[in-house]
Amino acid sequence: MQYILGMGLRRIACLLIFSAPVLLSQHPAGADVSAGQKLFQKSCSSCHGENAKGGRGPDLTTGDWRWGGSNSAILQNILSGIPNTQMPAFPMTAADGELIVAYLRLLENNAPDEKLKGDSEAGRNLFFGSAKCGQCHMFGGRGGRLGPDLSEIRNQRKTAELREAIVSPDKSLRRNYETVEVRLPSGRLLRGAKKNEDTFSIQIMDEQEKLHMLLKKDLKEIKTPHKSLMPTTEMTGGELENVIAFLKYPGPGEAAPPEWKPSADLNVTYSRLKNAHAEPQNWLTYWGDYQGRTTAA
Repeated sequence: MQYILGMGLRRIACLLIFSAPVLLSQHPAGADVSAGQKLFQKSCSSCHGENAKGGRGPDLTTGDWRWGGSNSAILQNILSGIPNTQMPAFPMTAADGELIVAYLRLLENNAPDEKLKGDSEAGRNLFFGSAKCGQCHMFGGRGGRLGPDLSEIRNQRKTAELREAIVSPDKSLRRNYETVEVRLPSGRLLRGAKKNEDTFSIQIMDEQEKLHMLLKKDLKEIKTPHKSLMPTTEMTGGELENVIAFLKYPGPGEAAPPEWKPSADLNVTYSRLKNAHAEPQNWLTYWGDYQGRTTAA
């Protein structure tokens, strides 16, 4: 009896020893989520948002990992960066990186999305028609630029989140699309989306999609009301569901455009260099022609 008990305990011990790495790989560093959250907010939130819902960088809560979804792949991307993207390498220990991974795993919501009620084709007509969504939002390379591009929103937001964003736009202001109001030296009020800001200047796209690059010292007043430029919807409940169906399942006709790639010569041909004087506005350091003749100031 004692022999059998001893053998059983040894087997359990071996099982625990060999299964430990697997368990740790699923829940890195003991899944200390609080520490991971603090590290994320310190290092990652400027691009991915305070709640990892996305900003300049993608939403990290959807479970859709373009560059590898395993814990090791996500950790590698944090520590080494992703080549040819804006994702840099972060100088932190692997243990700290694992804490961030644990925090991101907690944020993932893999529950199935609710069943759509609307008609995608009718939603497409509304989006680019009477609902006027396309006046401010791009979709599949078509539409306006004042609001965020919605071509990939189906991979970033659940149906309920889309519904809330349309019905209550003030609740979810996205980075680089926050509303700003400035008083110009003439006294005119300029209102638009804040595209960039530093200590001395601010760049604004107005409601006609004209870009204004302004020095703060020249402005009488700068306000950032927590109110979206997007108006409250006047769509009926059925129309709203149709637009959401279109955003979630647009069909092949509205697929996002392929990734842009420059031509082999980067569009800078010998002919363009030789005739640079014909387009000086495209050569920011232009001074003179290909033969060395300078132009008048």
